[in-house]
Amino acid sequence: GVELKRVPPATLVAKTGIQWKDLPEEEKGQYRVIAEVDKKRYETQMSEYTSNKPKKQKRSKTGYNMFFSEFVKEFKANNKECDAPPERGLMARLVGHAWKKLGPEDRNRCDLQAEKFNENTLRMAAHLTSTGSAPSTNNDAAPTDPPSHAAATASTNNEAALTNPPSLPAATAS
Repeated sequence: GVELKRVPPATLVAKTGIQWKDLPEEEKGQYRVIAEVDKKRYETQMSEYTSNKPKKQKRSKTGYNMFFSEFVKEFKANNKECDAPPERGLMARLVGHAWKKLGPEDRNRCDLQAEKFNENTLRMAAHLTSTGSAPSTNNDAAPTDPPSHAAATASTNNEAALTNPPSLPAATAS
């Protein structure tokens, strides 16, 4: 029988490319027609596949998520002089310290913001499903009164920021 040798993929691609380059235009035409037909088949199958695939619903936001987002925004706004981003995990530790010191009223406010955000998200998803277009928004889901958490007091020095997390006016001393 015929013995087949294994050809490394890079070599195969290079050889095929050279053969394609040397192929006359008339012969390339038949392959282009086949490719065009296959491209249409692929696009049809992909559109059917994606339209039948159920959309995965995002997880609901929690009060902590709302607090985290607002804290990071405020921290970045008040520490623009710092060129490098904080070390990996530092921001989460800062937010965690601040969240632990947050009073029940402020935590409640964050929870209510998350609830409002989640309701708005569900309402928009339902509208999109029923009409096929997103409703006009009046930005109801935007945090209206974020807890005051003086992120500006956090030092841009990583060590100092960890040992002295941002102070919170509503926090109780621990």
